[in-house]
Amino acid sequence: MERKTFLKTLVWGSAAVCLGACASAKTASSVNGPVKIDLNDPAFAVLKDKNGFVIYQGMILINTGAEKPVVLSAACPHMGKKVVWDASIGAVRCPAHNSRFDTNGNVLKGPARENLETYSVSKESNLLTINKL
Repeated sequence: MERKTFLKTLVWGSAAVCLGACASAKTASSVNGPVKIDLNDPAFAVLKDKNGFVIYQGMILINTGAEKPVVLSAACPHMGKKVVWDASIGAVRCPAHNSRFDTNGNVLKGPARENLETYSVSKESNLLTINKL
């Protein structure tokens, strides 16, 4: 194989592998109907503490200290990586490229250009009901 052909194959092959590995994992959350969450369930115990957060069914649930948790899509619209709640800056942050979002899902800092999807939350005692907006 000629050097030029080899290099061309190497570059395009590497690009294809990277695109496959780095491709967006963006998917809509699996929420189609109401999701019920019992805050007494140990899996959600962290939500009892201010600044506690959990990722569940493609959503990030965050206790900001308000009466009800904030619920947003857990996938960054830039490349679909999972976001985290960063209490030190009071914002949702994507660890991959440092996009930041406020608690309404609005972009504060790119490279993300789209807001995070938001969900409505109602709370009755220790039961949360989450609906897609």
